[in-house]
Amino acid sequence: MDQMITYPIGEASFKNLRADGAVYVDKTALIYQLVKQGRYYFLSRPRRFGKSLLVSTLEAYFRGQRELFAGLALEGLEKEWTAYPVLHVDFSRDNFAVAGVLESTLNTILGNWERLYGREAGDETSAARFIRVIENAHAQTGRRVVVLVDEYDKPMLDAINGEALLACNQRELRAFYGALKGMGDLLRFVFLTGVTRFAHLNIFSGLNNLRDISMSMAYATLCGITEAELRTALAVGVARMAEANGLTQEECYGRLREQYDGYRFSPRATEGVYNPFSLLLALDRREFGKFCFSTGTPTYLVQAMQRSGFWVDDLTGVEVSTDELDSINNPYQNPRSLFYQAGYLTLGERSPGNGKFKLRFPNEEVEAGFKLFLRECYIPGVFGNATYSAEAFRSCLAAGDAERFMELLAGMFRTGSYAVIGELERYYQVALRVFFEMLGARVEVEHCTANGRIDLLAWVPQYVFLFELKMGEGAAAAARQIVAKGYAQGVDARGRRVVAIGVSFSREGRGISGWKIVEN
Repeated sequence: MDQMITYPIGEASFKNLRADGAVYVDKTALIYQLVKQGRYYFLSRPRRFGKSLLVSTLEAYFRGQRELFAGLALEGLEKEWTAYPVLHVDFSRDNFAVAGVLESTLNTILGNWERLYGREAGDETSAARFIRVIENAHAQTGRRVVVLVDEYDKPMLDAINGEALLACNQRELRAFYGALKGMGDLLRFVFLTGVTRFAHLNIFSGLNNLRDISMSMAYATLCGITEAELRTALAVGVARMAEANGLTQEECYGRLREQYDGYRFSPRATEGVYNPFSLLLALDRREFGKFCFSTGTPTYLVQAMQRSGFWVDDLTGVEVSTDELDSINNPYQNPRSLFYQAGYLTLGERSPGNGKFKLRFPNEEVEAGFKLFLRECYIPGVFGNATYSAEAFRSCLAAGDAERFMELLAGMFRTGSYAVIGELERYYQVALRVFFEMLGARVEVEHCTANGRIDLLAWVPQYVFLFELKMGEGAAAAARQIVAKGYAQGVDARGRRVVAIGVSFSREGRGISGWKIVEN
């Protein structure tokens, strides 16, 4: 019988991981380097990349819990093992999309600290209370204080679509973190982590010495698993997975690399790192699944795409500088930095001319999973609905039955449950693009002709479907534009019949308000 391997899937507690005898990819040498080379740090990493476990490991280290590091690199590196008072803030557990939740959460956190360090809550602001807690912890223990903040940005991401709430949470956090300003003599170490870096929110304005290591080559592998670590610490698991799937070990390594590797967190990095959550889950189940979307969907990313009018090609086909990706100014004007920091895009090829990078999906898991999620957001009525099944639409396309196709399409928009929806003409263009791609058609958007741009072309074996889309202007106006500009004649159909359709959408009805088929 194979020896049982315990994988720490989703485990955020270093103490529990060690107590359970779970596999641990040893990052403690990097942690030791981090602690010895600085005092104030910020680290951005995607969800499910081990940030919470890293924070928990730092907490165990600063509490002097040497026994938890037995057999790890840090055990031999650290000689003193001094126990410091640790103030750990974890925002991952609450939903901050409702007014008052952040204030309540901070009140609970501060109250727990005040009881621990001998001070009852008063009428002071959260910032003033935070200062008093640090002072009391230092006075009570005689040691400088360690502050660890996990998921610092969740109160803002949860409120990203509510301008007033976002501003409120911003003010609250700026005041809270501002308490750290001028407390340097009482602080041993400050570490803040999250998914994103919001430049325009400026909540760390008081921490002028905060070192951002998100793109540092020295710490590019602090979270995530390298190829070398996979081949050493996890080699037994790979061997078992290879056997279960009828693969050689090298074939298995190749499949794992395609599915879960590819994240680059520094422009100087020559190799990627694996998503630890997906990789460990694959090894545990001994199957090549798409796991990164199983624990939550990135709705705020889709909302950013819809409000900005961006599509996947707009995210991956443009060269960007690392400065553009380092912080987020307005995610609705240019969401590329948001997608990069969230881990759905990563650094691709570097241009030799200007030093910029093309963004790409890190691996097959992310690309396939994200595109599927987009389909479900833009066209929810298709899934699980017999009337609007993919096969019903395909039969219309095969027969060139534009009228029936549009009837089905309009019905789908009426019956869809749109959890995420935009009001821009571009939204519907993207929705149709997603839909046709799902049906297996080759799609072109903004196709240039001598007289203008065609909104959308969809190529199927016998036909080319041509769409002119209008928001609130009426289908007749869209049809007239098709005729006036000779769009159908400007398409190189390669022997296919062109089916031209003018379509109008309604802001009020959030769907198709009419259509007109242009006879050729």
